[in-house]
Amino acid sequence: MRFFLFSVICCNIIYGTENAQVVGFKLYQSNKWDYSLIKNHKYDHLKNGLYTITNFNLGPLNLYNSMFFTTDSLQAINGSRKSIAGGFGYTNRAFIASVFKKNKLHNRILLGREYISIGNGLYDKLFFSNNCRPLDQFLWMYNYKNIYGSSGVIHLETINNKNRFISLHTLGYKNDKFSILLGEAILFASEDHIASLRYINPVSIWLAELHNNISDDGNAFLYIGLKFKEPQSFSLWFDFLVDDYQLQIGNWGEKLEPNTFGIILGFEKIGWPFKNSINNFEYTLITNRTYQAQKPEEIFMSFEQPIGHHLGNDFDMIFLSFSEKKDVGKVQPNLSIAYMRDGANGIETPFDLPWENPDNLIDGSYKESVPTTPINYISQLELSAQLKLKEEFDINLGIQYHKHSNSTNLDGLNFIFRLQYEWNKIFKY
Repeated sequence: MRFFLFSVICCNIIYGTENAQVVGFKLYQSNKWDYSLIKNHKYDHLKNGLYTITNFNLGPLNLYNSMFFTTDSLQAINGSRKSIAGGFGYTNRAFIASVFKKNKLHNRILLGREYISIGNGLYDKLFFSNNCRPLDQFLWMYNYKNIYGSSGVIHLETINNKNRFISLHTLGYKNDKFSILLGEAILFASEDHIASLRYINPVSIWLAELHNNISDDGNAFLYIGLKFKEPQSFSLWFDFLVDDYQLQIGNWGEKLEPNTFGIILGFEKIGWPFKNSINNFEYTLITNRTYQAQKPEEIFMSFEQPIGHHLGNDFDMIFLSFSEKKDVGKVQPNLSIAYMRDGANGIETPFDLPWENPDNLIDGSYKESVPTTPINYISQLELSAQLKLKEEFDINLGIQYHKHSNSTNLDGLNFIFRLQYEWNKIFKY
């Protein structure tokens, strides 16, 4: 803390010019999750409550802090367990970031708590999703001409007295019409308070480390994302995630455990049938046990929420949406339709090993349906209208129809509302 304050003072002295500083708050309220399981709006990852905003620009340093406060304990499950003055709260986002450039090389260093979102998925991501609470991290992001990437380490909450870390690397290429991104991550747990240097080395590919050190353990992922786009016309994207691939490489046919993976395939068409129309199609499939591990501390979750896709695993889903982009002060209609096959298992169910029971084998191999049976068929239709009164004030009102093949209290027609208001005060200092 003393070093931090010293750095701030030095920045003010060295970079004596006035900079724009921001203080404010954001208020979000919605009944969306009272009647739905499927995210279909860009603000649906937010919890109901009040978010403070403090953003200080100190020359080469950017300091950001956002606190969250609510009177509903369920809304604060991401970080608060105790009531304070009749409410619940926690630090939602808090980080120091610095950007420095050298010719065409741009670097950004971030230290603190912030969202991570990696992937092309429109309604959620396979790899890292902002549906998860902001993560405590040290992250280096870089961009050189068409090459971009990131490298860092994430510290998660403790489980079973084990400190949990994620090592993350990405590397990609992009131009105006095409992009490809490769990523790898490993979640590992340790009784030590410091992560293994092998895994947090920012330029080391830990694939070789994991295979050459058979005593090491962890939940490992490989990711690839592809996107093709014709500006102002259409986009096509494909994401693929493999979980625990190290159990299979070099041993195809010798392992009975089913492959665990996720797929997202999406398409967007702009300007049809009307000039401002936006049409989207997205298919998502995530197999049983993806994100999971035999050891609870290695499950790809943070504060009881998936770090990847918010629906977890053992499902597939088709999502269609139509909207009209409108200016401030005009009503924007939105129509979304989702059809989901929800398997009998999920990220909340224990990790099982049915292939180890000979009674479950057929001709020496183990197979299970995707999704696993019995399947719950879920249909969701939402028709809403969004009115942007100002740049800082959104109101979304609509009706939603929800139907399960296994009847639940969510079934039927319900009224949906979303409200977001943000106030900021900008001043020079």
